[in-house]
Amino acid sequence: MFKGNKVDWESVFKIIVASITSVGSAGLIFFGLSSWLGKVWANRILETEKGLQAKSLESMKYELNILQEKLLNSHNDKVAIYRMGIDTVADLLASFDFNYDGNNLSTEDSKIALKAFNQQRLKLYGYLAMLAPQEVMDAQDNLVDKLFIIAHGNAPYDWKAIRVLVLELINAMRNDVGIDTNSISYNGKL
Repeated sequence: MFKGNKVDWESVFKIIVASITSVGSAGLIFFGLSSWLGKVWANRILETEKGLQAKSLESMKYELNILQEKLLNSHNDKVAIYRMGIDTVADLLASFDFNYDGNNLSTEDSKIALKAFNQQRLKLYGYLAMLAPQEVMDAQDNLVDKLFIIAHGNAPYDWKAIRVLVLELINAMRNDVGIDTNSISYNGKL
């Protein structure tokens, strides 16, 4: 390589080329392996994340189905309870129509009618208190309070005033279950 003070450039060049070639080949092999290994790791990480996301999605779907079923059951329960409530109101009003429409009841019949009224109003309150919001409970209270005052002889039986209170109760129920937010009204002639 060195001959005296002269440098053998051909030998130096051969050494440099051999070094670059050996390092370059190893570099290419290293780059190829690292690229392949990076893809393998990325695919494994991606598959793991896909699995976790799929599990999470299934869990959310399950929870959503449970919530949907609870909501549907609650809605159906409200409709059933409101139907029972309306049946009870109809029974109450039929009793009042009979007892306060010019029929003279004996003391014993009055006691029986008052007992029946008390049983029906308590059933109504119990049915509604299970699921009804305060708006429905308030409308029910207004109706029953008015009927209670009439039943104890402290006010005359006025069907038109009672009808208004009944419609307020029905409209509150309709609004609660989402049947229709528009109020219904009596448009007859009586």
